[in-house]
Amino acid sequence: MVSPATLLDIITRFIETDPDRAALAIESLSPEEGAGVLRSLPKAGAALCLARLQHKTSARFLEHVPPRDCASLLSGLGSHAAADIVRRIPENKRGEIAAALAPAAAEKLRKICAWPPDSAGRLMRPDYTAFRTDITVEHAAARLRAMAKNGINIGYCYVVDSQDRLAGVINMRDMVLCEPSAVLKSIMRPDVTHVSPCAGRDLLTELFSVRHFLVLPVTDEDGRIIGVVAPDSLIETAGEKAGDDMQLLFGADADERVWSPLSFKITRRLPWLQINLLTACLAGAIVLLFEGLIGKIAALAVFLPVVLGQGGNAGVQSLSVVLRGIIMREVSAGGAGRLVAAEMLAGLVNGAAVGVVTGIGAWLWRRNAWFGFVAGLSMTITMVAAGAAGAGVPLLMRRLGIDPAHSSGIVVTTITDVIGIFAFLGLAWFFQAHLV
Repeated sequence: MVSPATLLDIITRFIETDPDRAALAIESLSPEEGAGVLRSLPKAGAALCLARLQHKTSARFLEHVPPRDCASLLSGLGSHAAADIVRRIPENKRGEIAAALAPAAAEKLRKICAWPPDSAGRLMRPDYTAFRTDITVEHAAARLRAMAKNGINIGYCYVVDSQDRLAGVINMRDMVLCEPSAVLKSIMRPDVTHVSPCAGRDLLTELFSVRHFLVLPVTDEDGRIIGVVAPDSLIETAGEKAGDDMQLLFGADADERVWSPLSFKITRRLPWLQINLLTACLAGAIVLLFEGLIGKIAALAVFLPVVLGQGGNAGVQSLSVVLRGIIMREVSAGGAGRLVAAEMLAGLVNGAAVGVVTGIGAWLWRRNAWFGFVAGLSMTITMVAAGAAGAGVPLLMRRLGIDPAHSSGIVVTTITDVIGIFAFLGLAWFFQAHLV
């Protein structure tokens, strides 16, 4: 039988040799089990593991770890990674962890957590290179060579004054060509683009896309440089949000992972499946209203799924385009009406094209032009409704302060199905004298 000490040694080696796979395995544990693993690991191994875990998962684990142990684990991470984990922990536990941290570390975490979500303050990192204005080029070059030998990544070299206020940036070409005795103030370029810690994702994305900066310096209200933001920080957070939105869109929980425990998958998915069951029953109840008509004209049961399937696909197409526009800030409040109208027009044109093909097929199959007319017209109506729902539902949810991604797919599908059933069977009831 393997002793607990031997088992712990095996787990520690696994984390050290393949931290990514180890993190994936640990993410599948329950919060209590994950907390137990983190507490039993050596501090270095636990920090390595925490650095690879999703921050939401780390927060769930740390909720079951005593505050003093949490403080010890978080101290092995970078300030911004630690802050991103801490802000996901319930507020009462957050205060206990802050009290267990060293005062300087607690104050740094408090400042980072105070910045708005997706702001430069949340996304910035402290690893930048800055020299004083009065040092010589020779001195600065020697320090850069030493940093390169130690494997430190060097991007832009900023120049700061005696109060650490951002004064300029150094062009490496200027350093090479000038006299070694020249001071940095004489060769620096004073016009430096910088941002406030409160700068949002829109501004950062625009600056990176238009100006092609490698990083952007972040300065406080006194002009002191406090960090830099890199494009990969924007990409990383956008990727995480997109993944969360995709799960929310179809009723799954944003915290769920591929190897989440079975109990977690069931408890997070089941409520939305029950809601989806109610919406399906609503559509079924509407079909029941036309039970006698379907019994008289059995061919209606063949074409109803075709109409609903096309409408559902059209609705999801509109929904995905509009959600992307909302995420990318392409949709303004004043443009909501025009967007819904544009999606309805697209649904009308596409619906008419598909409806003509559907109508011709129904006509040839049933040898009845009226049946083809009902199938084609109902297809067009359903796809117009799908365009309206696909655009209107997420815009309305945003207006009401609800995350537009949260189960929009279920709502859009329900609306499309209900209107599609009414359109197809309602037209069939109206023209039933020509269909029998």
